Amino acid sequence: MAHLLRLSLTVLLGCLLMACAGKPTQEMSDARQMLQAATEAGAARFAPAYLARARRALEEAQEALELHAYGRARAKAEEAKRWASRAQAQAAVFRKTEAAVRKAAQEGRLTPEVEALWQKAMQAAEEGREEASSLARRIFEALQ
Repeated sequence: MAHLLRLSLTVLLGCLLMACAGKPTQEMSDARQMLQAATEAGAARFAPAYLARARRALEEAQEALELHAYGRARAKAEEAKRWASRAQAQAAVFRKTEAAVRKAAQEGRLTPEVEALWQKAMQAAEEGREEASSLARRIFEALQ
């Protein structure tokens, strides 16, 4: 009985290792799609640092794939997806906030303080600082 259990665990472990050792085709495809979605969402303008990190991680995943380092390729593809997702989310927040800022300016209710905060948010986004999205959200809420 113990022998059968040990054999079963060995087979299961072997199957898991083989699954991890295979080419990360789906992960690479998912990362490319997430990067494309982030780009289409305006991340080049509103989340350039996150987008650059996503692109760099995807390039590193591709290099690892070419070297048959599938574990590293998979990890880098997943990293690219995470950065692209952050870029896409930040771009969405910034697009919404930019529309609110424009509307407030047209209606003559854009204060110098909010305008300065918008510039600070844009600078934070450009530099990839964590506070960028929260600044944009604060601006949006202030203009509602």
